[in-house]
Amino acid sequence: MFDSLAASSEYARVGSISPTAHYDPSALLVNAEYDTAGAAVLFTATLALVLLAAFRFRRVDLAS
Repeated sequence: MFDSLAASSEYARVGSISPTAHYDPSALLVNAEYDTAGAAVLFTATLALVLLAAFRFRRVDLAS
């Protein structure tokens, strides 16, 4: 959904923050090449965000 929003000319610059803007799934199928550096960056970002969410979840009182 984010990519379709960023495809419009008004929000084209916002599309650069999307992880899928930097990932080419057809390169694996067509050229048989896998971007290990890009996968490592996406994995690290995902891990960092999950750890941040877990940390914030433990600190926030959900009852109030």
